[in-house]
Amino acid sequence: MQAGAHPDVHHSCVSEAGAPSLVQLQSHWQSLGYTGVDIRRTAAGYALHAHAEEVPAQCPNCGADAPLPMPRAEIAIHDVPLHGMAVALHVRRHSHRCRFCRTMLESPLPGVDPRRHITHRLADWIATQHTRTIEDVTRQCGARLSAVRDILQATAEKRHGSRPGAPEAFNLPDLQATHHVSGPHRYDVYLHTKLSRPPCPECGSLHVQRTATHAAHVHDKPLNGKHVALVITPYRAFRCHDCRRAFIEPLPGVAALPRHPRLTERLISWIQKQAGLREDKDIAAGIGIPVGSVRRILIGLGGLQWTFTPKTVPMADWRPLPATVVTRYLPDADGHHIYLRGTPSVDRCALCGSEDITTKWRRSRAIRDIPLEGKSVLLHYSSVTHRCGICGWAAEQKLDGIDTAHKVTQRLTEWVTCQLASQPAENVARATKLKVAVVAYMGAASTAAK
Repeated sequence: MQAGAHPDVHHSCVSEAGAPSLVQLQSHWQSLGYTGVDIRRTAAGYALHAHAEEVPAQCPNCGADAPLPMPRAEIAIHDVPLHGMAVALHVRRHSHRCRFCRTMLESPLPGVDPRRHITHRLADWIATQHTRTIEDVTRQCGARLSAVRDILQATAEKRHGSRPGAPEAFNLPDLQATHHVSGPHRYDVYLHTKLSRPPCPECGSLHVQRTATHAAHVHDKPLNGKHVALVITPYRAFRCHDCRRAFIEPLPGVAALPRHPRLTERLISWIQKQAGLREDKDIAAGIGIPVGSVRRILIGLGGLQWTFTPKTVPMADWRPLPATVVTRYLPDADGHHIYLRGTPSVDRCALCGSEDITTKWRRSRAIRDIPLEGKSVLLHYSSVTHRCGICGWAAEQKLDGIDTAHKVTQRLTEWVTCQLASQPAENVARATKLKVAVVAYMGAASTAAK
């Protein structure tokens, strides 16, 4: 076994026919000039730790000697997957600063694209995966979604060619489609903005200066079973000369969500219509965004409003928790999923007495409830938070009937205690999908309280 290889992963060297071994992977980076290459197996894949070459002793700009050493930084570079798992190279990079011209000198990184944080051979490998979706390739190699997306979009344009214009389904106000590419899994539509220089949103001044220009990638409603990505250029950033505020020009038809990814308003409407018919993971797979983004939209973040009946009870034998309303109900093979939202009950600040209270809903918590119809019940509760606009007081509204320490309802604790009198903890844990240790602790705590 070569020096530096980890003993726990040596058995993987011949796990796949034709795949490079760990020893070959280590030798590859050593041949490029990296020293101290060490390979370890992690939960996410393989991790390589190495040191880059030393910086030159003479400044290439002014020719001065003995530059000042700076703290060494570690940069993570993604490499070609090995044995179906992601490979990350963690390089300790040397950096110096010239004493005279203040030029920053950094260690060279051969075989690496430092802007995308990937290796050159990983970029070539991604280009060969054009028949797969961007999400699948990103999940396997571990690289940034933007890097994988740019490479696959360029590959699709070379292989399938571009067509002028775009179908009317992709039109947005004040945007003109220049061309589009139809790949096996997605449409890439390139749009050009026709907007003039926007006014400052703070003071309304037209005396603004452009500070940056790049492309905006926006997800749109799927068409013919394919993902749709809108590439809008130029996407500009400005700074106001009067109030010095920095802002990005608003995109017409694009929802102003607080978090990425960017979505069109018609896609959000489509997601809300699909919410009662499909599960979150199916919706996310159909449009190519993370499941968490779909859930954030469906629980009301970003100014979206729910339409619900406050007295809705999804199942006859289930009782809603106090001060909550049911916003969604999704049964599946594993159990019942009920989405709850807290009802605001605070209208005055507890510190200063001000009525300037802003109410928001936090990200939902998963709470177990009493199983019904032979299936477990999982409550997705979105709690209420209040913030005072005068003194800044902020607090989360407490909800009766929930044990936040164990993430269960109090009525489930009572039910578990009754069930433990007639059956073992393993059966109760299987019915509620709780850990056996949690079930045993709940029973012991209830007995000690009596």
